Amino acid sequence: MLTILGSSAALPLYKRHNASQVLQAGKRMIMIDCGDGTQHQCTRYGVSLHKLDMLLISHLHGDHFFGIFALLNNMQMVGRTQKFYIFAPPDLADLLRLQFKVTDSVFRFEIVFKGLPTDSIDVFFEDDSITIATLPLNHRIKPCNGFLVREKVKPTKIKPHSLPPDLAGAVYISLKNGQDVYDEAGKLLYRAEDYTFVPPSMLYAYCSDTAYTPSLVPLLAGVDMLYHEATFMQEDLTRAIETYHSTTEQAGQIALDAGVGKLLIGHISAKYPDYEPLLQETRKIFPNTEFAVEGERFVW
Repeated sequence: MLTILGSSAALPLYKRHNASQVLQAGKRMIMIDCGDGTQHQCTRYGVSLHKLDMLLISHLHGDHFFGIFALLNNMQMVGRTQKFYIFAPPDLADLLRLQFKVTDSVFRFEIVFKGLPTDSIDVFFEDDSITIATLPLNHRIKPCNGFLVREKVKPTKIKPHSLPPDLAGAVYISLKNGQDVYDEAGKLLYRAEDYTFVPPSMLYAYCSDTAYTPSLVPLLAGVDMLYHEATFMQEDLTRAIETYHSTTEQAGQIALDAGVGKLLIGHISAKYPDYEPLLQETRKIFPNTEFAVEGERFVW
């Protein structure tokens, strides 16, 4: 599940805060980018500061990371004790150290910082439920990374209301493990596929600030949901090129060429108080498009 906390470009607007979202993938709760005011958005939309596992920062423009200091402070204030991972461009470590020094900050929880690769496709996190890889983007500041979050194959589950009553515990366990059940004579009693299913595994891609980059297309093949910036409408293509951003039609074209399941657009310039025209323009290229409305939750 994906929860949108912010979807504005550099200048926030009422009900459009700076970039941030929270992704529940596998066993992990992952925050992606952390613009100014993100800690307020966590409170507003029910994101627990105890349950967040990690923060991914795409690049070091302020609208994508200025909220990190307040977020960490709020974690301290609510009594967090669990380890917290930050994956970000390496230079952010210097800013964090300076902030902690001048504010004399001492945290009760461990903060583990890991610098992201600067210009490569790299799996930088893996556990038994997910992998996370970088997607090199083309933006004015370097490095700038997108992220590809892949859930691993999930354990088999029993179909609701599919089992006969008074089923023996050993039979249930066998079916749960995807094993057919036979009697002593070798006769098939229960076929596992009739009573079980494998939950779908999610592949999510986050493409933060970037110029139109067709080289991303093969990397996005098979993605269930793609978040791609669409800072400008197509009539402002020149401005998009100057600022290394994408237009609505360009975001739609990337989604179309990659064959993704659903496209979310965001990072909308403050010159557009209403996102609906941008949404409609994108849908002309890729119909299954939604806008990353704050507070909305998206599932697949």
